[in-house]
Amino acid sequence: MASRPSSPFSERRRTVHQHNVHNVHRIVSPTLRQLEYARKSDNDLKSMPSKIKDFYSKQNEILDAYASVDELLESSYPQDVLARLHGIAAGDEHTPLLHFPNEQNEKEHNRTVNLILNVNLIINILLLGTKGAAVLLSDSVSLFASLVESILDLLSSLIIYGTTQCAGHRDESTRFKYPVGKQRFEPLGVIIFSVFMIGSFLQVLFESLSRLQHTPAPATLPLAGIASMGVTVLVKAAIWAFCFKIKSSGVQAIAQDSLNDVVFNIISLSFPYIGQVWHVPSLDPIGGVVLSLYIIIEWTETLIDNFSRLSGRVADPVELSKVLYCVTRFTPVQSVSYIECYHVGDNVIVEVDVVLPPSVSLPVAHDWGETIQYVIESLDGIERGFVHLDYNPTNPPGHKMQASMAVEREKKKRFQRQNSTESVAHVQDTDDDGGLARVNEIV
Repeated sequence: MASRPSSPFSERRRTVHQHNVHNVHRIVSPTLRQLEYARKSDNDLKSMPSKIKDFYSKQNEILDAYASVDELLESSYPQDVLARLHGIAAGDEHTPLLHFPNEQNEKEHNRTVNLILNVNLIINILLLGTKGAAVLLSDSVSLFASLVESILDLLSSLIIYGTTQCAGHRDESTRFKYPVGKQRFEPLGVIIFSVFMIGSFLQVLFESLSRLQHTPAPATLPLAGIASMGVTVLVKAAIWAFCFKIKSSGVQAIAQDSLNDVVFNIISLSFPYIGQVWHVPSLDPIGGVVLSLYIIIEWTETLIDNFSRLSGRVADPVELSKVLYCVTRFTPVQSVSYIECYHVGDNVIVEVDVVLPPSVSLPVAHDWGETIQYVIESLDGIERGFVHLDYNPTNPPGHKMQASMAVEREKKKRFQRQNSTESVAHVQDTDDDGGLARVNEIV
């Protein structure tokens, strides 16, 4: 059987093998985990005052981020990337470039998200039926507000389910329409749902206020209504406990909605029941006002948070520190002249300018830079990384807008220095004139 003719790519592998193999294991500096001494245990945190406890809790969070970077860099992943780029690793041009260390975790995460969405959708349908029956047996405005909230729960589940399915659907037809994927569909769905929630509960608020203007009739609270809302509290509390730690804007919206349901149903039960026992019928519409204001405020905060992240809000300082630590662990990097981390939805975009030795050749600099980029994009929560290679730390940033802003800052600094120099000279002249005047007076 005739062997397949070698390609230029295969020839390149054999050519560069001997020259580059000794460089592969020197790209990442060894870690001594020398910062772990600063970590505080749970027992230490419990004995601290509140403000100091917040500081050290944040410090532990940063150390956890550094530990995740160390775990990635101490694996074979950076060496595998560099070896493939050098053409050292086994395989030919038909072999996939490399494996991704978090690929399996992402698949498991997506399966968990889909399971939560499906279960939540079914639960909301069942709860809507039970609350609808309870409202038909009662004239309580608090129960009616709870029914509206359940209807919106079902609507939210449908919106989030649809946007999550669209975000996870990838094929050749969508690859050219959405080159960087459709991950932003999920926070967009949360924004749409937030608008629905705010608008609907504004109507409930107006209805409650209108009932307060007249003497309301005493609200009846049937046993079926109490039972349905009690079940809702238990089920939604379980959903919140399962969802609140999962990093997904859709799942976080479900967690927040479930927590709102717990508070909402407890208040919906409490106000009409207390009004019925104490014979104060106005407590029922007051409960509707309180519930409406609570939901409007909560979902306005969610709307602003998701909108700001989609608009490019700066990432958390822990994310910035994690990326900076990751980049500086690479031995070829002499310094980092510029770094930016900002949101594009749930995940973060990273832009970093790294300074390499001027004597490094273009092929070696390219392979180093691309290895750094692959490692950055393998960190949790990072969507894309853009690594710009430089040889001079004083060069302007890599983008026109950033460079123009740097020029403007330099102009302002020069103007301030010039004004301060002129003011000092003016003060000295004034002192000289004043001193001469005083001498004349004495004479």
